[in-house]
Amino acid sequence: MSATTRPLPSAEEIGTLVSIGRIAKDTPYSADFLRQLARSGRIRAYKLHRDWLTTPDAVLTYLQSQRTRYERKLGELDEAERSLV
Repeated sequence: MSATTRPLPSAEEIGTLVSIGRIAKDTPYSADFLRQLARSGRIRAYKLHRDWLTTPDAVLTYLQSQRTRYERKLGELDEAERSLV
């Protein structure tokens, strides 16, 4: 497995970094799923020894993108149903 270089957190982010296990309690996602998102680069996160750290803003951005995606797909489904009638 090749190591990918992640940029270091900004000064603003350092003060808001929270462990993924802790932040998962405030989301509809499990800590394991958030860690998977972190490993794949879908949320901005940093690995410190064994722990993944992220910011509430990074998770909120992901949640908003999923909501937008869901609403778009729901609109497409509604359109398809109307065209069948």
